[in-house]
Amino acid sequence: MEPDRHPVQDQISRPQCYAFWTEDLAAAVTKMANSFKERDVSGREFWLRGSASEQFEDELNRLGWKVRQQIQLTEEIKKQFTNAADS
Repeated sequence: MEPDRHPVQDQISRPQCYAFWTEDLAAAVTKMANSFKERDVSGREFWLRGSASEQFEDELNRLGWKVRQQIQLTEEIKKQFTNAADS
């Protein structure tokens, strides 16, 4: 599955197998999401190579992020992350 691409967007990829909305993870994810608030982008996506609980997805949606699950990191996607990190 390859996610829809926006001209400009924030994307975060995490290798978790399953993301639950626990107190510790909620604090970390909320802090991460808030750190991106000032960026002028057309969309925000949180990519997981695994799956997320419904609450995890709902909470990130509430923070303005779309959760993408079961992402397969193709060489093209890896290259995009590498190029973005080098910018």
